[in-house]
Amino acid sequence: MKKILVLLTIVYLATAFIKIPLRRTEETDLPYNQTSNQSQLQMKNFLSLKSKQINWTDERIDFYVHSQYYGDIQVGTPPQNLGIIFDTGSPEFVILSSTCSPATYTCGVHKKYNHTSSSTYTADGETFVEQYDAGSIAGFRSNDTVSVGNYTLKQFQIDEVQNVTGFIFKYFKTSGIFGLSYQIGNSTVPFFQQYLQENPGSNISYGFYYTEKYGGEGSALFIGGFDPYYAVSPFYYYPLVQDDFWTIGINCVKFQNQTFNISYAIVDSGTPLLTGPSMLMNAIFQSLPNKGERIVDCSTIKQYPAIHFEIGNQTYTLNGEDYILQIKSQGQYGCLLGLKIIDIGEPTPNALIFGDVFMRKYFTNFDLNGKQVGFALARKDQERVVEY
Repeated sequence: MKKILVLLTIVYLATAFIKIPLRRTEETDLPYNQTSNQSQLQMKNFLSLKSKQINWTDERIDFYVHSQYYGDIQVGTPPQNLGIIFDTGSPEFVILSSTCSPATYTCGVHKKYNHTSSSTYTADGETFVEQYDAGSIAGFRSNDTVSVGNYTLKQFQIDEVQNVTGFIFKYFKTSGIFGLSYQIGNSTVPFFQQYLQENPGSNISYGFYYTEKYGGEGSALFIGGFDPYYAVSPFYYYPLVQDDFWTIGINCVKFQNQTFNISYAIVDSGTPLLTGPSMLMNAIFQSLPNKGERIVDCSTIKQYPAIHFEIGNQTYTLNGEDYILQIKSQGQYGCLLGLKIIDIGEPTPNALIFGDVFMRKYFTNFDLNGKQVGFALARKDQERVVEY
């Protein structure tokens, strides 16, 4: 695989960029051991072969619950400030609507978008319903002015969630999800892809820097470039193998004395963990002190072996301290395994998902113009306890 070394001082210091601070949610009401059942967390049919679209499965909703690095965007005129999850694994902008009944727990406790307060709102006329085992969401589509930093679209499609059943959105600490993938099938054209269509020649990239400090202090999303202070190694870029998800080709995965022929990795800011196919993860789990159980004895972290990912001519390594999450939930401290089995089929069979576990160690930059993803070793912070 061809590698591209980017000279930071030439490219990125000369490029104007914006920085959006990201926060991590404080404790939720969800006990950290509530999701200890590994089978509950397996995502089936993650890729829909007909639509090539990421399904809103119950497992992905669980991902969002535990992946809440979030930042603020502005919607409407005058602008309404709303906290959202920036998700490179989906194209849509989904937001709770002020028309959602306050009698519903979810709608009563979250900040919502109020289109009646916006002079630039227009009705779209379409409705949507999504049904899951854990509940459902339903609503209607609107168009309004949306701004991410100084990037603004005057009529961008919004999925307003009007009805919620079950626990969907209940444990969210944000108002919605903001898609940063490419367009997937017949989905909405994502915000920055539409921005490029309306503003040809713009430099659009988004770089994620995650910390593990309390509340995610110091985490940031950089758009249009980034501050090289946050990277302590050169960036190496890898071209996408398909232009909907942020999917790259990889050489293999090495674990202890074994080599696994894995060809793809999906880089996804909407996934908190690192996932892989059964044949890889089961082999890894059998060599772990806890045999792959969700809960980890925090005193044993140094006993967990390294996992190596070969991409191009580079090797990216996650040690036990990287893939074990040290968390605080409901006043209790504990540790969770940040690995999960997900079997993905065609067109990227047995793909890994590089979620937050990988992206915390490696500053990740998504280059929309160049259709490539780059990694550099991220500057480390000192505090490792993550709030859930």
